[in-house]
Amino acid sequence: MTASVVEHAIAGTPVPEPYDFRRPAAIPRERMRRLESAFATFADRWSTSLAARLRTDVAIEPVSLTVLDYRELVDRVGEDEALVLCAVPGAQERGVIQLPVAGMHAWIARLLGGSPGSGPGRATLTVIEQALVRRLLDEAFDDLRYAFTGFLPIDLAVVGFPLNARLASAARPDDAMLVAGFSVTVADDRVVFVLSLPASAVGSTGEPSAAAPSTDDPAALLRAQIVTVPVELALRLQPAPVGPATVLDLAVGDVIPIPHPRHRPLDLAVDGHIVAHAAIGAQSGQIACVVVDLEETE
Repeated sequence: MTASVVEHAIAGTPVPEPYDFRRPAAIPRERMRRLESAFATFADRWSTSLAARLRTDVAIEPVSLTVLDYRELVDRVGEDEALVLCAVPGAQERGVIQLPVAGMHAWIARLLGGSPGSGPGRATLTVIEQALVRRLLDEAFDDLRYAFTGFLPIDLAVVGFPLNARLASAARPDDAMLVAGFSVTVADDRVVFVLSLPASAVGSTGEPSAAAPSTDDPAALLRAQIVTVPVELALRLQPAPVGPATVLDLAVGDVIPIPHPRHRPLDLAVDGHIVAHAAIGAQSGQIACVVVDLEETE
């Protein structure tokens, strides 16, 4: 991955850009490396999920990662590109996705079982096409969320499709944006997909500034180590006791009654120990649970 302009990186002729020393670096170098690694993981996962959706070969590669002012970002939006605004957790500014309208028409044609050459020649997306693009992006956001697991809580959500880039008002003109460019090849068609996120949301470490425990306090050292150990959280029904004969005679279509009342919340357990009770819910297209009460412990 190179920190160069998207169009130059894809053309294979990177051109040095003058650095503006009046603008301090918005993101530390080491954090940029971690961001590059996360975006590379996202590209690998999204290429697999997008290929399954479009039922054809898909190759996605990160080609650029740089920081631009929002003013510069808007100036680089082409007339044949559509913009998508996204809500970013922890930031008042919006994330911005740039994608070519012709490429989106080709993706939609494949999604509906048609051929990419049969797409319309319009420079805009209809309401129905926006809904289909939103669905594709929601799946991409799932892959992005996975790629940033343990690093940043990147949980994007589409909020709109502005018709004019200069009227989008996703951020202030001098706000710094992290701009990640990807080369997306679907079958033999290649397009540029650009994801821009507010630097305020991704530039800070996001780690608590708690003081390190004293080496003279073994209990504090042990506690600091234990709180970082991952545990498995399970949402489960009340178990149903059955005999071995019932298990051995199981067949497709059998009905096993579960002694869990329908009005009672499910048990939230860690390593078999119930810690709370929760109701089933959903968030960002995935199953979630809402904690309703905590289990009292001695």
